[in-house]
Amino acid sequence: MVRWSLILILSLASVVGCRPKSDERKQTLTVFVAASLTDVTRDFASEFTKQTGIIVETSVAASGILRRQIEGGAPCDVFISADATEMNLLAEKRGVVESSRRELARNQLVIVASGEQEEWSSVDPLLASKRKIAIGDPRYVPAGRYAERELKDLKLWDELQDRLVLADNVRVALQYVKSHQVDVAIVYKTDAMTSDCSVVFRFPTESAKIACFGATCTRSANQPDANAFLDMMVASKQDDIWTRHGFVPVRHDAD
Repeated sequence: MVRWSLILILSLASVVGCRPKSDERKQTLTVFVAASLTDVTRDFASEFTKQTGIIVETSVAASGILRRQIEGGAPCDVFISADATEMNLLAEKRGVVESSRRELARNQLVIVASGEQEEWSSVDPLLASKRKIAIGDPRYVPAGRYAERELKDLKLWDELQDRLVLADNVRVALQYVKSHQVDVAIVYKTDAMTSDCSVVFRFPTESAKIACFGATCTRSANQPDANAFLDMMVASKQDDIWTRHGFVPVRHDAD
């Protein structure tokens, strides 16, 4: 009897000993990020982990898809959208803490083609031949909405309708060009920098404000750290992370 009691005690001690202490468990922060901001956000995540020890996990998709997932109850601490539209829609459903919302950085829209190409002086080459054009699906991809707005301003939207190939996100649109499934794609300048495609046209930056936004999710159980992550993204000492990826950082502090 004594022998079996001793074995039981040792077994329980072994199980308890294998359990990690609560203060030793790695804390995590979940960030839902638009596809066009994948690389820059991962750099910020790495820096945040270095500074705080908190692991940042990212979930990447089109802004509209991420917004719907959050509305559906998906666990998320920080939402980073490639435009104000999806952020506004989520705010209307009280999905983000309005006071935490920040404009993070700005971007530019460009047209890219595969291989070495000379830059165009206008968008006329889009009409010169039956080129297939990839854009993000405007229903839920901000880059697609920006492209639609630009083409409508140029009175080209209706004329190009039958040649548009809609992509699930801006990175997919870029991949369509790289794999020669389309002739050109309208993407962000920052995405073009990640590929060996040629930028053949740059839409004027003054023609449209192209900006990305971040906010803490209302259901986040870790709002202080979520706010700290956003604070780091807009701190001037981190501007080099934005500029390294081709973004123009937005000033929020005076340090």
